[in-house]
Order: sequence, then C-alpha cells, then structure tokens
Amino acid sequence: MSIVAWIGRRGAPPQLGPLLAADGIEFRSFPDVSAALEGTSGEQLAVAILAWDGEDVTAAVTRLCQAHPETRLLSASDAGVPRPIVLALNAGACGVLEFRSQSREEILAQIRSWVDRHQRGRLERELLLRLRQLNEDFLKQVIAAQKRNLELEAQLKGEEAEDEGEKPRVLIVDDEEVVRGVLQAVLTRNGFPHSSVHTGEAAVQAVQRERFGLVITDKNLPGISGLEVLRAVKEHSPDTDVILMTGYASMDSAIDALNYGAAAYLEKPFEHVKKVVETIETVLARRKDRFRHRRYLMAIKERNREFLDRYRAVRADLEAWLGSLGMTLDADGARNGDASPRVLAAVRGPSSGTG
Repeated sequence: MSIVAWIGRRGAPPQLGPLLAADGIEFRSFPDVSAALEGTSGEQLAVAILAWDGEDVTAAVTRLCQAHPETRLLSASDAGVPRPIVLALNAGACGVLEFRSQSREEILAQIRSWVDRHQRGRLERELLLRLRQLNEDFLKQVIAAQKRNLELEAQLKGEEAEDEGEKPRVLIVDDEEVVRGVLQAVLTRNGFPHSSVHTGEAAVQAVQRERFGLVITDKNLPGISGLEVLRAVKEHSPDTDVILMTGYASMDSAIDALNYGAAAYLEKPFEHVKKVVETIETVLARRKDRFRHRRYLMAIKERNREFLDRYRAVRADLEAWLGSLGMTLDADGARNGDASPRVLAAVRGPSSGTG
C-alpha cells in the first residue's frame, strides 16, 4: 500500500485521510520532519506534504530527500498562491519563479539548477534506453546460446572428421634398437607418421626442429635422461604429450613420470603390443579432446567479447551517473548513499478546499 505523509504543526484536513483510504492509500500525519522520518523508517514513502510556511522549509526538504530519494514532495500553503500557478504546477510545471520576492541571484541560480536537471534527466533517459537495449540483447544471447552451442559442437566435430587422416607425428626415443623397431612397427601399422632417435640430445634437437604431437621416450638414456627430455619437450612445446618408458616396473616410477608432466608411462619389456597401442590411443584421444575443448572455449569467448564490452561501457556510465547523485553500486548492484534533492512543487493548501 502506498503511503502519504502530512508533515507540519498545522493539522491535516480531516476529510483527506478517508478520501485517500478509499483509493487504497495509507495516510499518516506527523508534527515535524524528525517524527516523519522515524515513523516511515524502512518503508516506501510515496508522497510527503510539507504543511507549513517557514524559513526552515529548505532544510526539511533536504532531509526528506536524503532519507527517501524516491518520494514526491508537495508544499501545502495558506499564502494564497494564484490559481494559474497552481494549475501550471499540477499540469507538470517544474517550479515557480517569483520576481517580486526573489533576488536576481536566486532566480539565476534556480534557472541554472533546472538546466542542470534537464541535462541530468536527458542522460538518465539515454542510459535507461541503453540498459533496456542491453537487457534485450542479453536475453537474445541467452535464448540463442543453446542453439549456438549445438552448432559449434557440430562444427568442431566436422573439423575433427576432416582431420582424421592427419594423425599427429610421433617421436620415438630409445637407445635399444629392438624397442625402437617394435614401436615403429606398431605406429606404422596404425597409420601414425613417426621418426626415431637413440639419444636424449638428438630428441631435444628433433623437438626444436620439428613439431610432434607425441614423444615416447625411455626414462634411462645415455647422456640426457628421459626425464630431462620430458622437461625439455614441455618447455619448448607444452602441447606435446610425452609417454615415459621404464624398465623398472614400480609405483614410484609411475608417480615420477606423471609428476614431471608425462601423459602416461609404459613398462619394459612390453608384455603385449596391444597394451602399447591402447596407451598411445588413450593419450592421443585425450589430446584430441583437449584441443576440441580449447577451440570450443575460444569460440565462446570471441562470441561474447563484443557483448561484454558493451556491458562494461554501460556499467561504467551507470556508475558515473550514480556517482554524480552521491550514490554507488555495490557488488550486488544495489544503490547506496543519498540522492540529490528533488523538486519542491507548490500546490494548493487546505484553505483552497482540499477534499
């Protein structure tokens, strides 16, 4: 229910409360501003009627505006305001210039004040229109997100299907010719392009010279060890996966390999070639999924970049506008602080036949 407050030492017209109640409006009467603020604390005050003629009216208006920025203020007076002025204010006029009682400086200050308020109102309207458009675009983005996600997924799957014949190149690193031969036979049979070297030094040079999707290296090599090869590969080409082979089947060996960044490890001698093939295919499948997810995230990021830029621009303007009103946006977007004083309109008082 909307609340209307009568504030002043002079009592409100007795018929005003019942008439407002018939319209579903709650009417309250207070002797002064302090009592009104205490009596409406934490509530939404729709209209406050200041019912006195005094020098402290400006201070009263300021206090009310600070406590209730959204409240509409009316000034009730027995001073005999001419009817044309009352009608003009009721029709939407913003204020009154009184050339007999106001000084030149007061009149100029009042005009400047309304010019400033006009500029502020124009900026407020423009900002609200931008916020509305941004909200509409955001809703469209949300609605279209699901459809676009499906399209992107289908597109990425299509790209993967086109690249099926382009399997990643594999580098074999082992000082035992028999092991290199077994791995070369496995890779050839499964259609993986590959090359092989027998030292860690040669492996590092090969990785620096050529791009590999996978490196399969023995842990124990003469000279540079397999772990050093692993570190060198990750430094030069972080996207290259490494499978570490060890002749000492133990949990410590597996943990060491994984801790140093290996994608998997193989035990030597190979008990079954099938295990070698499964390990290679598992590592390359994870690599394929990793690249697909990366492309997917990049596509999403690019799609949202322009929208986020627009949002940040509107957000900055909104904060600047609220800052000019002595207000801020907290983390939840709620308003804090006090707003600048609002319009004080002079309307007919009780002597003009209210009710």
